[in-house]
Amino acid sequence: MNILEIAFLSQFASSLAIITYKGYAVPKRWTIGVLYYEDASILKIVAVASMVGSAIAAFFFVEWYYVIAGIVIGKVLGGVFTAVFHSATQYLLPVILLTSYILYFV
Repeated sequence: MNILEIAFLSQFASSLAIITYKGYAVPKRWTIGVLYYEDASILKIVAVASMVGSAIAAFFFVEWYYVIAGIVIGKVLGGVFTAVFHSATQYLLPVILLTSYILYFV
């Protein structure tokens, strides 16, 4: 994998984990920050735009089967990351999303 493919995958996985964190954390009674609890917070709006944008842009810059595999792998990685880091996930995910944007310029 090259840097561009890693950037697309990390952006998709972190965006998906940001969007689904509330649904995963509420049944487990983990702490939920305001940015994750509100459905229309700026963090979730950026995550939705990033997730859709990374999937669409990946079709133009990498092979089409990488995008399909990236969606599946991104969903799995987002779930694993949330399961491993529990409530600390809400602090790490924005950093990963920002890092994925920085990878585009490397």
